[in-house]
Amino acid sequence: MNGTETEGHVLEALLRSNDAGLQQSVLDEPNDIANCLGRRFSYISSTNSSDPRFLPKKEILEREHLDFNTNVHCGYNSKITMGEMEQALSLSKDSAPGADEVCYSMLVKLAPSGKELLLKLFNRVFKEGKFPKQWKEALIIPILKEGKIPTSPGSYRPIALTSCICKVFERIINRRLVWYLEKMGHLHRCQSGFRRGRSTLDCLASLSKEAHDAFRNNQYLLCVFFDLEKAYDTCWKRLIMKELHKFGLKGELPKLIEDFLSDRTFRVKVGLGIS
Repeated sequence: MNGTETEGHVLEALLRSNDAGLQQSVLDEPNDIANCLGRRFSYISSTNSSDPRFLPKKEILEREHLDFNTNVHCGYNSKITMGEMEQALSLSKDSAPGADEVCYSMLVKLAPSGKELLLKLFNRVFKEGKFPKQWKEALIIPILKEGKIPTSPGSYRPIALTSCICKVFERIINRRLVWYLEKMGHLHRCQSGFRRGRSTLDCLASLSKEAHDAFRNNQYLLCVFFDLEKAYDTCWKRLIMKELHKFGLKGELPKLIEDFLSDRTFRVKVGLGIS
């Protein structure tokens, strides 16, 4: 779906969420629609949408202090190298830039002196453990889901555009994190998603083999599939940090991840209107 089609659907949409307790009305101004969708997306990922039975436990666990300080040097806390940055840049594919309008092709074609400055910036952010505020801002483009009613606010998928500079940095950090988790054996042997050299085809092949074995032995095969609705939007950030702490991560890397997950903001863009 192109931008014009998306804007056309949104401009005609009924964008007041019953879940958020708002009165229904038809909006036709891009700014009003953007603001309304912004409130909708914000509500989904906020505490207000959580199960009331979960909130007391959440409050208790979030009061627990997680100490990531250490006097021991860990390899994953070493300075970022030019080789790491070059590898991250080589994996970059053309995509829409964030609010800073810096695209991957600009970064890939930087002169050697420019790459040295970019590497210096990455190492400063890594050492200080603080992401620039602009790197935590996302520009949301609402896309109508296939087969969904355009007059329902829940029919739109938020596509987040963030800084390409930050995404290169994220790729470096993620590679170090995955390396540590793999090395220490913290990932389950059956997990295939987001792992090097594995894919969903591994899971399908395993299931296919189990089904054929059961059929050949005249047995039944019981499978359970479940989907977590809005898993990414409602992910509990504190639990992520608690798991990393349990896995033994210390120093700059987990502190940087913790900062990356905190104080994030977004704006919704509809046509020329921005929330």
